[in-house]
Amino acid sequence: MMQGQVSTWTEAQVEEKLSELCIEYQVVAILNDALTVKRKSIKLLSDDIANMFEHMKVPGTVIEKLGYSWTPVLQAMRIISTTQWSKIELADRESYAELLKTGAQKVWGFVSSSKPLLQRYMESHKHNCTDDELDGIYKSLKTVSYNSPAVDFDGRIEAQLDKVAYNRNKVRIQELWKEQGCFDSITLWCNNYAVPIQWVVSDEALPHITVLKTVQDGKIADNTALHNATQFFETHTVSALKDKEFIANCFIFQIGENYRSAFKSSGPILVSRLKTNSKLTGDVYSWANKVGEIRKTVDAFLRDKFCGEAKAKIKSMPEAQLRDKVVQLLNENPDLYTLFIK
Repeated sequence: MMQGQVSTWTEAQVEEKLSELCIEYQVVAILNDALTVKRKSIKLLSDDIANMFEHMKVPGTVIEKLGYSWTPVLQAMRIISTTQWSKIELADRESYAELLKTGAQKVWGFVSSSKPLLQRYMESHKHNCTDDELDGIYKSLKTVSYNSPAVDFDGRIEAQLDKVAYNRNKVRIQELWKEQGCFDSITLWCNNYAVPIQWVVSDEALPHITVLKTVQDGKIADNTALHNATQFFETHTVSALKDKEFIANCFIFQIGENYRSAFKSSGPILVSRLKTNSKLTGDVYSWANKVGEIRKTVDAFLRDKFCGEAKAKIKSMPEAQLRDKVVQLLNENPDLYTLFIK
């Protein structure tokens, strides 16, 4: 306000003061309209703007680099939010008033809902993403102050883009797997064939299969490993996944050729025994390191099966033949002599 008695005011001073007041009231009106509020002073409006500038999804330091024609308006609003109005040079106040006329409403619209700013940022940095991906990135961004370093924002976006790439690869590798494996998951593939997939695929494919299994189990895989696995399935066809004879032979190769006839004659029963064994369980994928337990289970089945058949045959065997078999048994197993001398 002007100081001293009214009688001491000069016409020039009055004109200057009126000019200042007109500019201030003009700015108040413009900002009230832009912010859709009804504040009585520029101080209250500057507080509103300052609060918004303290909670930005896309900080001012980034917006200023996006090449918008209204960037000077944004910068003017920034100064108004941080500097007492009366301490701003009159010429600057006049300049800011003119700037605000041209774009205050537009600036406030962008900083209030800044997803379009993020989209422009992505385009300017040649980052391609779908609308849904952009939504996800936008929602994940924490608010920061106007002056938050642009390089920090770049880092946060890169981290989100890594997640986007991860999710893309997760979807794509599953599509490729279903095309080749014909089952929704590796677990179902293994359970269907009753063979651990680790015994079937090549050494080249195995690490990629392991990554895929990790993802299918709902666990987090290494981003680079998932990318490499996806590329592997894009460029390779694992034909063994559909070759039933080859799959069966891989199983026999692991447990031993001497078990082939048992599985040929009693395959379904043996598979049932294996899956209900508490040490093996129905998770066939986990059998890869349990060859010993598989053999024990099969051996126990064979003993039960053939011991009964042997007893039945003994009952109908001629006495002379039976005596010869007993002598042969003792020759091969001398420790059994106690069965015959007690």
